[in-house]
Amino acid sequence: QTPFLQKVHDVFTSSKSLDFVSDWLEMDTFGYDTVAAPSHYRSGDYSSPHNDMDYQRNVAFIWHLSKNWMPEWGGALYWTQENSEHAYIHASFN
Repeated sequence: QTPFLQKVHDVFTSSKSLDFVSDWLEMDTFGYDTVAAPSHYRSGDYSSPHNDMDYQRNVAFIWHLSKNWMPEWGGALYWTQENSEHAYIHASFN
């Protein structure tokens, strides 16, 4: 893991971040194992389809840091519980 990704990991596993998520979602995060898995995708990289529930996650998110991303480049999240045109959530700069 690169020093940058370690810093990202530390931010999202900090007590301030956990408190923020707890307040925002009105969900007690105390006692949950906090797992942050920052990834840096380069051209040609991808994540295989998976179910976050396999990891017993209560909260998951994607943080896009690429400005001016074009949908034809890929990077969309496919929400498998939806059976509609809204199942694809295209990458956009956060």
